[in-house]
Amino acid sequence: MNIHPPEGKYIFSSAGSRGAAHARDIPTLIKALKLLAGDGVMIKLVIAMDDSAGNKLPKFCKELSHCETLTLNRFEHREFIKNSFLVVVPIVGRERNLERGTTVVVEALAHGKPVISTSFPNSFEGYIEDGRNGYLVPPGDATAIASRISEILKNNTLQEKIEEYTMASSHQFSDIYGDGLNYICKICEKYL
Repeated sequence: MNIHPPEGKYIFSSAGSRGAAHARDIPTLIKALKLLAGDGVMIKLVIAMDDSAGNKLPKFCKELSHCETLTLNRFEHREFIKNSFLVVVPIVGRERNLERGTTVVVEALAHGKPVISTSFPNSFEGYIEDGRNGYLVPPGDATAIASRISEILKNNTLQEKIEEYTMASSHQFSDIYGDGLNYICKICEKYL
């Protein structure tokens, strides 16, 4: 059964694949969206998860009326990223978590989507160019995440500038990510 992305603008986040759920700072993202809701800014949040996330995410999501958790396969995951307004990948601040989230960040940038993520030494600086194709925020800082989401949502000129830059530079991420995945997708479409 295929799950389809929702209509309208939404933020996409991922709880991570097996074993990576501990690396995502979903509680901070939920706090950020609560701050935005308190300011009258409502935007849907879709969090992709797998069985390794356990029952924690639905509990976090219940704190927001405009939040949804879904168990998605790799191809549905890609469609949700492609149709999102923005991708947020908050990472818990631990040395061993630095590579966690790279796939989601690269997928988002390959689709020309702006990304907000956590800034650590040697984390996503090579991918996310602050203010050009997204933003890096301090770990655990819900206010910074909320501020950046609001900034992109409310400023059409900034939104267009980020989208233009991200689309223009997406080829470098498509080369990294897209070729292999496109081949796999074609095989799956043929046999599934």
